[in-house]
Amino acid sequence: MCIRDRSQIDVHIIVLQNDGGYKAAAINAVTLALVDAGISMKDLLVSSTAGFVESKCCLDLLYAEEKQDKTSVTAVYAPAKRKLAHVSAISPKMSTVSVSESISTAIKGCEELYGKMKAFIKEYMSLKYRT
Repeated sequence: MCIRDRSQIDVHIIVLQNDGGYKAAAINAVTLALVDAGISMKDLLVSSTAGFVESKCCLDLLYAEEKQDKTSVTAVYAPAKRKLAHVSAISPKMSTVSVSESISTAIKGCEELYGKMKAFIKEYMSLKYRT
């Protein structure tokens, strides 16, 4: 499939239920949908949410945990380039140390998820295009 320079893909997401980490889940779902549609991409985007629960930095917070202390970060990571594509934080009140630790934890989560996504895509495509 050839994408022209002046092409645009619009993606609309409707969140039916939010149990936490909905931004990261939506970004990962869009990445997999684009792969399934055969859209060529330079890199996959992988997203993860991290934040503090009882003074400990954790991955994939529940909705109640995200809203309780308002100290979570959602990171979008481009693994092939090993670069952050986007970071969003819920609260500007987070300390620099908290933000840094949350981002590091989210990146580790993205890297782990990337390995699982890559394996899933490989298996899915081999089944989809089995001859």
